Amino acid sequence: MAESDRNNQHSSRDESSSLIVSGNKALENGNWSEARNCFEQALHTEDHAEAHFGLARALWWQGDIRGTLDNYTRAYTAFRDNQNPTRAADTAMAIALEAIAYLGNESVGSGWLARSRRLIKDHKLYPLEGDLQVLESCFASDDPDSAEKMAREALETARKNENADLELRALSSIGVALVNKGRVEDGMNMLEEAMAGSLGGEPADPCTVVFTCCDMMVSSSKCAAFERSLNCIRAAEQFEHRYGCPFLHIECRVIYGNILLATGKWSEAENVFKQAISLTKDSIPSYHVMALAGLAELRLKQAKMEEAERLIDGLHDHPEVLPVLAELYLNQKHYGMAISALQRRLELIGETHIESARLLELYGEADIAQGDHEAAFERGRKLADLGRSRKCRLMVARGERLKGLGMSSAADPSGARRFFDQALPEFAKLHLPFETARTHYMIAEALQHNEPETAISEARSALSTFNQLGAAAFADASAGLLRELGVPASRSPTRGRERLTKREQEVAALVGEGLSNPEIAQRLFISRKTVEHHVSRIIAKLNLKNRTELAAESVRRKGKFE
Repeated sequence: MAESDRNNQHSSRDESSSLIVSGNKALENGNWSEARNCFEQALHTEDHAEAHFGLARALWWQGDIRGTLDNYTRAYTAFRDNQNPTRAADTAMAIALEAIAYLGNESVGSGWLARSRRLIKDHKLYPLEGDLQVLESCFASDDPDSAEKMAREALETARKNENADLELRALSSIGVALVNKGRVEDGMNMLEEAMAGSLGGEPADPCTVVFTCCDMMVSSSKCAAFERSLNCIRAAEQFEHRYGCPFLHIECRVIYGNILLATGKWSEAENVFKQAISLTKDSIPSYHVMALAGLAELRLKQAKMEEAERLIDGLHDHPEVLPVLAELYLNQKHYGMAISALQRRLELIGETHIESARLLELYGEADIAQGDHEAAFERGRKLADLGRSRKCRLMVARGERLKGLGMSSAADPSGARRFFDQALPEFAKLHLPFETARTHYMIAEALQHNEPETAISEARSALSTFNQLGAAAFADASAGLLRELGVPASRSPTRGRERLTKREQEVAALVGEGLSNPEIAQRLFISRKTVEHHVSRIIAKLNLKNRTELAAESVRRKGKFE
């Protein structure tokens, strides 16, 4: 080889190495776009295993799962060819996790898990055993005893080696296993400890925050611990400002969307559902259906019946769709079809499952629509009793409200009021504004003839919340009831209904000044990805169509969004 060629080769390698160092630094700082650019430039210079690995991580944070898996696979091949078993095993584990978390493909994930296990055993890669044990615990979710055993072994390894990231992931995995075994309080306490440690700055890898937060979100949803789910979301806000949303795994993302929907953050829920639908369209059928069902439920609450029906068209055989289908049938007054859908779902999960609370209340509403208020009351009684025995507020709230509906339909307003008054504070404590407003409306309906002044107050409370949420049909019904009671009322527009955070106000003002996302990122010392996320949320919160409208709105308000 000529001297000039050798010099050029050395120069290219030096340039590539420098770009990889810069890319890894950008990853540490959460600057995903900058990291991606560095690694892509490095790969233009030289096909390098570490550049593929770094690019995979940057793409993962940006939601490009196909690109992530492609680059992880390329990195694995290069590490293997370069006789680097440690990095090859580490990469194989990353592929295994993404295969199950994003593709829902246990077969592919198990294959990569077996490959990493073989590399660790053959090359005596003992420092990686703990990571393998945590991953194996994740794959053993159907066998919580084995999952707990492997996670505890990983915890012991982590503490022996003073590995904070591994310790937090192991704690989280133990928590998941305990919840799956029915030891809910013990498991949730373990999950909260892991999440607190992650968000408290203990781990070196921000992916650990994603791991622990998603475990917390999925597990809390299983036992309807909405308060804990909300605490998880609130606790992650600072992390989200720097790195982006921590609820990245597909199941976690769909559940995140459902919690946003339940807690009244409808525009954010819509964005999350649409992202999940897009990510799962060609990869994870079950999660794709769950995301479509979530968006369809939102459309039902917004009285967009045709769109809701279109979203679940052709999916009526999927269990995840049955609750939405039943609610759609109820709205269309097809009561027999609604009951059939509810029975199919209840046969699969039983009446003691947390999901049954919503199903049984819908069943009771169908009973009442067909004139059987006694059956509805009895369903409500059983549900409320079950909720109290399990210390589940959601079951209690839905059960008491159904009892109230039964009494109201039996023309016993005072009896109905007693049960509604028990349901109302439970919904409020769970931070479920839509359900709280519905209960206010039901009280107003029950009392409109006997206690008109109280009915007016309750209907006004319902109307205010429905307007804020954008629940058009429910707002119209509340306004109509107020007019029947002699009070002028109309549904008001919902523009600007959600208050912007302080950071969102800053970003909105800078958009109004004409700054680009990179310029805003530089001004506020945050990543471009975070700016993109803020702009998207601001547009959704203010019910605007695009960035141009946001800029115009900022100018109109002179940059003040308090």
